[in-house]
Amino acid sequence: MKDKLLAIFAEEATELIEALQHGVPALLENEDPEEIEAVFRAAHTMKGNAGIVGFDGVADLARAMEAILDGIRKGRLKPDAEMVGLMSNAVDALKVLTDGCLAGGQPETPSGLKTALAACLDAKEP
Repeated sequence: MKDKLLAIFAEEATELIEALQHGVPALLENEDPEEIEAVFRAAHTMKGNAGIVGFDGVADLARAMEAILDGIRKGRLKPDAEMVGLMSNAVDALKVLTDGCLAGGQPETPSGLKTALAACLDAKEP
């Protein structure tokens, strides 16, 4: 059962990370609420799916990304180049973490990334 669950997670994670890879950079030029919602949903679903399979590092990073995306979708945050660059780095790290977990490892989030995401959220929110 666990192997089947991991296979489903792996397939969905690939799709979600691709959605984030395309959606995060588009935040700079796209203010369409549906597109912003789709990017938020990808991070939200990744967080939940990772939690189900016990990939806590992946879930924690996705949660930090989700918080920023939630601020954007609710109009509390306005994406800028710094934020989008940081989020793009987080997407890359999410892929590395996911791949490492699926390979049986226990990779750690790059030092300071979650802190930088939290600081970005705090600095940008009114």
